[in-house]
Amino acid sequence: MTEEEKLERQREYARKYYEAHKEERREYARRYHAAHKDEERAYNEAHKDERQEYQREYYEANGDKERERNRKYYEAHRAERQEYRDVHRAEKQEYNRKYNEAYPGAGRNCNLKRLYGLSPEDYAALLAKQDGRCAICGGLLNSKTPCVDHDHVTGEIRGLLCSSCNVAIGLMKDDSVLLQKAAEYVKTHSDTEAGGGG
Repeated sequence: MTEEEKLERQREYARKYYEAHKEERREYARRYHAAHKDEERAYNEAHKDERQEYQREYYEANGDKERERNRKYYEAHRAERQEYRDVHRAEKQEYNRKYNEAYPGAGRNCNLKRLYGLSPEDYAALLAKQDGRCAICGGLLNSKTPCVDHDHVTGEIRGLLCSSCNVAIGLMKDDSVLLQKAAEYVKTHSDTEAGGGG
């Protein structure tokens, strides 16, 4: 038996065990977290940077394997997951509504930090630097939905864009040569039409 087969066997055993003891594990976890929430919060805050660094290094090393494992799991449990979503849809929507009312902007702030390393203050400063306008077209940005544009190789933040401009450069693969060709193409045909050409 290969190491991969051994690991898969262990995972299958764990899955069956967790499924058989799902409710008692949930209840135990609920009681434990309720009793230790202050300690957990303090620990997570104290070790936040090292946990993020560990996660980053792990996914750099194992990202392809994890994505493939997740893909297989989701494919195998697609019907169950859809059934669960259907049954709990109204409950989930109500929970989200109450959470968003209690913590406006919390989800966006969390994603900004997780995906781009931006604090709410960093984001606000970037928005102010651009006078609340898209860095490409200059249109006014909706404060709730500007897209954070970044270099997909270096991760460097380049600016805030409206969704249209963000999609446009994404479809052009962030290729400046391709974007320049597109600009020249549009300009050439605009000039032709203005001059009465076919």
